[in-house]
Amino acid sequence: MKKLLRIVVILSVILVALPNRPIVAEDLIQEKVNILFDQEIDYDLIKKVDGKVLSTFKAIHGVSVSLPKDQISMLKQNPAVKSVQLDHEVSIDRQITDWGFEKTKADAAQKSGLTGAGIKIAILDTGIDSSHPDLQITSGKCFISEDLHQNACSSYADNNGHGTHVAGIIAAQNNTIGTIGVAPSATIYAVKVLNSEGIGTTSSIVAGIEWAINNKVDIINLSLTTPTPDNAMKAMIDTAYKKGILVVAAAGNNGNSLGNTNTVEYPAKYSSVIGVGSINRNKLRVSSSATGAEVEIVAPGYQIYSTVPVSTDQDGNQDGYSWMTGTSMAAPFISGLLATYKENFPEKTNLELRQMLIQNALDLGNQGKDSWYGYGLAQAILASREANIEFNAKLVSSSNGVVSFELPPLNDNVVSYNVYRNGKIIQSNLTEISWLDYVLAGSYKYQFSQNLKDGQESGLSAPYNVQVKEPNFKDLPNENWHAPYIAYLTSESILSGFEDQTIHPNELVSRAQAISMIGRALGLDGTKRATVFSDVAPSSFASGYIESAYKGKIINGFSDGTIRPNQPVTRAEMAIMLANAYSLVDQGNLSFSDVTSNVTGHEAIRKIATAAITQGYADGTFKPYQYMTRADFSVFVARAENPYFR
Repeated sequence: MKKLLRIVVILSVILVALPNRPIVAEDLIQEKVNILFDQEIDYDLIKKVDGKVLSTFKAIHGVSVSLPKDQISMLKQNPAVKSVQLDHEVSIDRQITDWGFEKTKADAAQKSGLTGAGIKIAILDTGIDSSHPDLQITSGKCFISEDLHQNACSSYADNNGHGTHVAGIIAAQNNTIGTIGVAPSATIYAVKVLNSEGIGTTSSIVAGIEWAINNKVDIINLSLTTPTPDNAMKAMIDTAYKKGILVVAAAGNNGNSLGNTNTVEYPAKYSSVIGVGSINRNKLRVSSSATGAEVEIVAPGYQIYSTVPVSTDQDGNQDGYSWMTGTSMAAPFISGLLATYKENFPEKTNLELRQMLIQNALDLGNQGKDSWYGYGLAQAILASREANIEFNAKLVSSSNGVVSFELPPLNDNVVSYNVYRNGKIIQSNLTEISWLDYVLAGSYKYQFSQNLKDGQESGLSAPYNVQVKEPNFKDLPNENWHAPYIAYLTSESILSGFEDQTIHPNELVSRAQAISMIGRALGLDGTKRATVFSDVAPSSFASGYIESAYKGKIINGFSDGTIRPNQPVTRAEMAIMLANAYSLVDQGNLSFSDVTSNVTGHEAIRKIATAAITQGYADGTFKPYQYMTRADFSVFVARAENPYFR
C-alpha cells in the first residue's frame, strides 16, 4: 500500500506540506519556513528566533529559514513580518506527440518561419538532459533543498525524465532524429527545482523563478502544482509578471469525468499565471485534467511523444523518446506557442501576447470561456508576411455592424477560401462567393487565402481595411464572444442599446424584454395597447408584443392571469418561447442529464437542441432553471433567426 501511494504522488504533480521530523523534544524540532517582510529583511529578528537563513529572495523581501518550531508563532506576531508559511514539497504532474502539432497549427507556424528564435524560456522542473542529441540547453542551475536529497544539486541534469520531456515539447531540434518542438529555435534554460522522485519545495520554486528573472527570460514554464497557496511563491510569480515575463503552469491532474468542481491547483490558480488544461486527439478534455475558472487555455496533453534521458526511458526502446500524459505536457505547448507569438510580435507586452493567445484560441465546449477548456484550444499564428497572391475581392458594405464581401469564383485550382480578421482566421474552407461578417464598431483588417487543389494554403491577400462605426456599445468589447450575435440582432433592429450607449450584456433579461426581442424578430405588431394580462399596463414598452405573442400562441402566461413581465427568463422558458415562435419540431433523440419528463418545457428543450440552437453544457446538462443574461438570450434568438450562427 505504501508503494502504491508513492506512485500516485509521482503521477499527479502535487505540492504537499513537509512532514515534521521525528525529534522527541518538541522545542528542538526544526521547521523550514518562507518568511516575507513588509519592508527590508530583518536578519536580527531571524537571529532572535534561532533561525538559519537558507535562501534569500531580495526581489520580494523574503527568506527561506530553518528555525525551531516553537518560534514560528512568535515570528508571526511581529509587525515587521508580512507572512510565515511552512516550506512545501513540490512534485511533477507526470504521466504521456506530434499529433498536437496539427491541433495547435504549430506545423503551419513553422512553415511560415516561426521557430521561437531569440526567445528565452526557463523550464522549472526536474532538470534537463543536456547531452540529449535532440536538445540544446543554453544554461541552467539547480535549487533543490538538501532536506530532500543530499548532493542533489551537483548539476541541473535530469535524473527523473519529466523535465527533459517538457523541454522536448517546447524545443526539440528540427533535425533528422526523434521529434520536433513547437519552438525549436528558442533559447532554453534548465532550472532544476525537483529531485529524482519529482519532488521539491516551494522555496526551490521561488529561488528558481528569481534566477529566471535575473537572467531576463521571456517565458517561465511550471509543469508542477500544489493544492496549497504560498505567499512567497505568489509574490515572486507576480514580480516576474510585472517585469514582462509570461508565466505558464499546468492546471493539474486532479480532475474527474464529471468536471463539476474546481480542481485547479497552484500556481495555475494565480491571476498572473496562464493555467493550462489538457485535451486528447479528439479535442476533448482529458478526464484527469483539472477544471475551474482558472483554466485559461487548453493544449494537447494526452500521449505526447517527446525526449527523455536514455537512463529513464522505460517504454522498451531505450532510444531517448517516450510518451507521457498530463497537463504537464499541455503547458509546454503553450510556452512554445507563446515563444512564436513573441518572435512574431517582439514589441508587444506579455499582457498583449496573453490576450492574443486568448483571441486566437479555438473555442471548445460551451461557447466562450468555460471551466473545462477556458477560452479554448491554443492556436499558432503565421509569420507576418507580405501579400503574395492576387485576390480581387469586392467590399460590398460595411455599415450597421455588417461587413459584406463578394469573392472571386472558385476554379479548378482553388477549392475554397480562408478568411482572416486582424490576423486571426475566422472562417475556413469557405465555398460561397458572398460572405458576411457581423462586428461592432471598430477598425478591421480582412485578408483572404486560397486552399489549393494540392492541399496547400496560399499566402495571404493584400489587406482590406474596413472601418465600422455602428453599433458602438461602451460595455461590450468586440473580443466578447457574444459580440457577433448582438451585432447581427442590432443590424436587424431586433435589439437596441440604451441611451448611454450601453447594452447591459450581463444584466438578466426580463420576460418583457425577451418577448419584445422575439416579437421584433418575427415582425409582430408592437403597438402599445391593452393586453389580457392584469400586470401589463397599456403604456408598457412591451405591451404590444406581449399581446401579439399571446394571440400567436407563443406565450400563455400564468394561471393567475399574469405574465410577470419583470421576472427573469430561465433557459427552459427561453426554449418554450423559441420553440413556439419558430414552430420547431423534435428532429432527433438528443437529451440532457438534467432534463427529464418532469421538467416543464422538456419537449421544447429537445426541439431547440435538435435544431442546433443549443448544445447544452460540456458536462451533458442544460440547466433549465438557470436565469439568462441579455447577451445569452441574444445568442439563442440569433441562432433561431439565422442558420449562419448555428
